[in-house]
Amino acid sequence: WFTAWPTEALTSVAMSQLADVKLDPGVTRTALASACVFFHQEARALSVQFKLEQGRHFYVTPTSYLQLLALYKQVLARQHQSLLQSYQRYTGGLEKLKETES
Repeated sequence: WFTAWPTEALTSVAMSQLADVKLDPGVTRTALASACVFFHQEARALSVQFKLEQGRHFYVTPTSYLQLLALYKQVLARQHQSLLQSYQRYTGGLEKLKETES
């Protein structure tokens, strides 16, 4: 019912969807796209296994893949914001310690 996208198409979509994501210097966009492709293909394989074992369908569609990419970007932005707040609290605390020291 749902046709699977080829690996090249999944990779291309991931690269374009993740183009605006700021990455750490050690992380390449290609590696991130490959990980997303792997997650999607594994989910498809597990859905087939689920069908065989449980007799129930679980659809993994191209829309699921787009949702995976969007969710990754949301979680990354949330984590970035959380780290930024922690950093600001840390540096603010250091400043207070310096003020009380002098």
